Amino acid sequence: GWNDLTFDENIFQFAASPAPGRNVLLFAKGDRVNGSPEWTGSAGADYGIPTPLAGLDLVFSSSYTYGSQRPLRFLSGGRLDQTHLDEIRLLRASLGLEGRNWEVELYGDNLLNDDGAISPPNASGAFTAVRQRPRTIGLQATFNY
Repeated sequence: GWNDLTFDENIFQFAASPAPGRNVLLFAKGDRVNGSPEWTGSAGADYGIPTPLAGLDLVFSSSYTYGSQRPLRFLSGGRLDQTHLDEIRLLRASLGLEGRNWEVELYGDNLLNDDGAISPPNASGAFTAVRQRPRTIGLQATFNY
């Protein structure tokens, strides 16, 4: 869906340096809120079908999530820095066999292998952005007692 999360008025932040006591315009009226994507969406489906084996079901699950780029503004040394977080596209799927109190599934996370930044780098440059985990394929067994 569409997200119109914007500021209703100018937002100033007190700058401690290089000119102490100076207010810096951080967000102008109408600017997007930090970390707020303009577009988001998700869809998912789960499906189960009985197998010829008594008490066992074949189960399938899939989901897709999207978020557009997210703006970031911050003061760094009294100066306004602007950047953005990447758009996120995440596709997941699993196929499994389910019994009365157990399940075994083959799953895939981040099947598109999207490496978008999900959190920003440190403003001082001390570390880089945190990115989505790369495509992951695995086998999972669950027992409910």
